[in-house]
Amino acid sequence: MAAVASVDALSTTTTSSTSRASSAAYTTAPIVACSFQAGMTAATVPMAVWNIRGMTSRHLVVVGPMAVGKSTVGEALAGRSGRPVRDSDADLTEAEGLSGRHYARARGVEALHRWEADHLRRSLRATMPSVIAAAASVVDDPGCREDLAGDGAFVIALTAPPEVLAARMDDDDQRRDTGGPAPGRSGRFREVADVVVD
Repeated sequence: MAAVASVDALSTTTTSSTSRASSAAYTTAPIVACSFQAGMTAATVPMAVWNIRGMTSRHLVVVGPMAVGKSTVGEALAGRSGRPVRDSDADLTEAEGLSGRHYARARGVEALHRWEADHLRRSLRATMPSVIAAAASVVDDPGCREDLAGDGAFVIALTAPPEVLAARMDDDDQRRDTGGPAPGRSGRFREVADVVVD
């Protein structure tokens, strides 16, 4: 279960520059949500709003580690933008009748990660722009990273301190134990991101 009650509860955060955004983006999730609805992405430092061509036809993809709040932020962004939400965890449970944790136990972690990568690709192929709460593992897949770098996706990466993530996972017995994140995953979230929310 996500730890933020709403997008409005997120505090102002800073980021370093990423390969997707040439300058550092300092933003809040409410600003991202409101500006996405208007067809733009916002930065509060520097005080500027970047017009993104074709934003109205792009999917908004939320990435980040397990327990960072992707589902909660994705639902809030979907509510603000009037778009459908595709949540990897919820869609897995609906399609397979298993949580991620139980799917990994029954079929293996690699099979789970393949399902999650396929879910992202299917979601990005949809003609109706949506908000996609992607599984953490998608950034480990080179093909998914390429898809996220394409013109059809605007990517928000969420981060949180390790101790916060650990506490959230301790409180939720549905979080799966997959042996920890792949090496370098944190950097890959930032690589694919247009905006990073810390």
